[in-house]
Amino acid sequence: MHKIKGVFCLNSKCKHYFEDSCMLIQETGTVNISKTGKCEDFVAGEYIGYADRSDLTSVAIDPETLEVVFID
Repeated sequence: MHKIKGVFCLNSKCKHYFEDSCMLIQETGTVNISKTGKCEDFVAGEYIGYADRSDLTSVAIDPETLEVVFID
């Protein structure tokens, strides 16, 4: 097993996958890859970033003032 600090990922069936990246690396710093090249940290599911977040308020940054603006 090898600990990898960066990886390009296309497995959208993993709960750590988000926009061609492994978010587990962002959270822990590494991901475990077997000698055969298989990710040992794979967990079937969907990353929370893809979940329905309609309960959250949207925000934007005003480019002139650089202040956060809440969008209804």
